[in-house]
Amino acid sequence: MAPASNNSSAARPTAAHLPRATLLSPREAEVLQLALIEDLSDKEIAERLGTAIRTIDYHVEAVASKLGARGRLKLGWLLHERGLL
Repeated sequence: MAPASNNSSAARPTAAHLPRATLLSPREAEVLQLALIEDLSDKEIAERLGTAIRTIDYHVEAVASKLGARGRLKLGWLLHERGLL
């Protein structure tokens, strides 16, 4: 068995090695949970989080873009296909 390398940067993952979902901000992940898992409307999410509906739209669009989906329906389908929903 080879000794462990002391080069810690070699073991550190870069953005290119991470799944796209790990690039979500904590708020994007929270909105995704509320929108797709709990099936809340944008208005209900905005009320729960104390923010504007347009902000929720922005987060959903950002998540869809990061995961390579066009729109909420495609995003839900993509997550279902990957076993995440």
